[in-house]
Amino acid sequence: MESSRLPTMRFQVKASTWDSYMRNLRLHVLPALGHRTLQQLTPLVLNGLYAELMQSGKQTRAGGGLAPKTVRYVHATLHKVLADAVDAGILQSNPADRARPPKPKVSSRKEMQVWDADQLAKFFAHIGGHHLEATWPP
Repeated sequence: MESSRLPTMRFQVKASTWDSYMRNLRLHVLPALGHRTLQQLTPLVLNGLYAELMQSGKQTRAGGGLAPKTVRYVHATLHKVLADAVDAGILQSNPADRARPPKPKVSSRKEMQVWDADQLAKFFAHIGGHHLEATWPP
């Protein structure tokens, strides 16, 4: 990708955000798409990248590649880079507008369980005399 031609956002975002953008590009985007010009990027190419990252991304997890949330962040980073290319007149349209990153997994939220008064009293009785007892004031 012709990233050197893009206007830099480095001083428009926090340093940690910039570092995160650059890490995503370096680890996930450039190895797969760096040989292409910006004009060669299409929604189909981006969708292929997202599928590859989901299947066998660099930061593997137990289930395979990258988590859907991480791939969506890669998409957001790419979307911003390509939007800057459109603004600079390098691209006519942003292919990331029509790409389809993975949907985030819906987590089944479990109801928070708390101790009742009896269980709390048993806990305080159990920690009585422990060297960290003061950590849990009644």
